[in-house]
Amino acid sequence: MELNIYHLYPDVLNLYGDRGNVLCMQRRLEWRGMQANIVNVPIGTKLDAKNCDLIFIGGGQDFEQEVLLDDLKGEKTAELKAAIEDGVPVLAICGGYQMLGQYYKTWDGQQCDFTGALDLYTVGSEQRMIGNYMFSCEEAGCNIVGFENHSGKTYLGSGVRPLGRVLEGSGNNGEDGTEGARYKNVFASYSHGCLLPKNPKLADLILQTALERKYGALTLPLEAFRAASGGVQARTLLRMADLLGAGRRDISRVHLEAAAALIRQNGARSLSLPHGLRLSVSDGTLTLRRQTAAADEAVLMQGVPLRWGGYTLTL
Repeated sequence: MELNIYHLYPDVLNLYGDRGNVLCMQRRLEWRGMQANIVNVPIGTKLDAKNCDLIFIGGGQDFEQEVLLDDLKGEKTAELKAAIEDGVPVLAICGGYQMLGQYYKTWDGQQCDFTGALDLYTVGSEQRMIGNYMFSCEEAGCNIVGFENHSGKTYLGSGVRPLGRVLEGSGNNGEDGTEGARYKNVFASYSHGCLLPKNPKLADLILQTALERKYGALTLPLEAFRAASGGVQARTLLRMADLLGAGRRDISRVHLEAAAALIRQNGARSLSLPHGLRLSVSDGTLTLRRQTAAADEAVLMQGVPLRWGGYTLTL
């Protein structure tokens, strides 16, 4: 099996390393014995959507969006809209998300017309919405974490539903509690970070959507993925232990999910780590304890206080 992943405007829309989302999808396919063919579609290159299985559009600053507007108009917009209506999965981040809408109106009243592929619009504000944030995503079956940095406030129209609901941060506009957009097989979000490496369940949801459109109903194989990714999980787990042992407080969900996956993969219920730490998995939850310390010590994990001594984080 293979997917043709088209990366639209990699030359100008790569804010905060959004290209990492493409690399993540490529690697997660390869770990399962599948092939990813990455096709870059920069300014001046035709978008031939009939051979496309998945489209990625990253984020960019206002200047970069203005630079590509002339190239986007006309044939490229028509191809993109036709692909979306035909059910081609699209992942669009921040500025790429805004470009799928009707227009962007700056805070001082200037309007940039976009593709109109989705019924949504964005209005600029003088105050930026910036920082780590988190939202729930029912489709992916988990909470999504990322980093937002935008002054545009996006409002969804008819037929477009949110990707998720904001738990912490601003999301689409800081007003209605929505984050991102879903229309047909479009997944759009303000989340940099990168989005998919931090949120593997969402990555697999998007990949499965693309694979099923091309090949029919299927279940993503796990065994080949586990065998190939075990070394990555182990390295991630040891890195987490080192961070905790050094008194660091920036432990991420990626570290914890790697730990849980490694424990399950090895058929164990718990795992001893350096620095006197022990991780255990039971009933879908991961528990982290310090084996020797009597006093609880708070560790900040994506805004959630993870405590030694029995605090359980549900993954």
